[in-house]
Amino acid sequence: QRNDLLDYELKASYSGVYMQAPLTTNRWRMRDKDYEKAKPKSTYRIALVGASYDMGSGVKDDETYDAVLEDLLNAKNSGPYSHFEVLNFSVGGYSLIHKAIVMADVLAPFEPDLVITPVYSTEANRLANHLYKVIQNDIAITDPELRNIIEKTGVQQWMGDTQVLKLLRQHAYQFAN
Repeated sequence: QRNDLLDYELKASYSGVYMQAPLTTNRWRMRDKDYEKAKPKSTYRIALVGASYDMGSGVKDDETYDAVLEDLLNAKNSGPYSHFEVLNFSVGGYSLIHKAIVMADVLAPFEPDLVITPVYSTEANRLANHLYKVIQNDIAITDPELRNIIEKTGVQQWMGDTQVLKLLRQHAYQFAN
């Protein structure tokens, strides 16, 4: 657990069971095998930044779609790259704000050539719920644009849960733009 806008992340170097399936994280807090931070020469690196579907909730480590994609790309490889890596930065429950923070603060040292950020029909609710928690816990919002959008919703810390969530959901798509 954290006390900032990211709120939480996966535990580093974890091995256990989650949703009846083995779940392993690497030293970088990814649901993935271990990779070097520096991209190897002649490697095409893809970063996946998503939520629970993308993290692979409920499937074995080698059954996540990023692991399957990496295996397929390497098996069919006949192009200019000698190797493909698909790094899974996804975490269950992450909203667009979480994903934006990961893309801004975490990805650069890994030097991805491509970033994939899936967006689902549940994003508006997930985003509203996350912002509600941020507001209720009085977590500092340092991004002026995000702070301005929240101010425009009219949400106040003293408002009831239902009212706050309604206002946030009405404005959720502004956060995505």
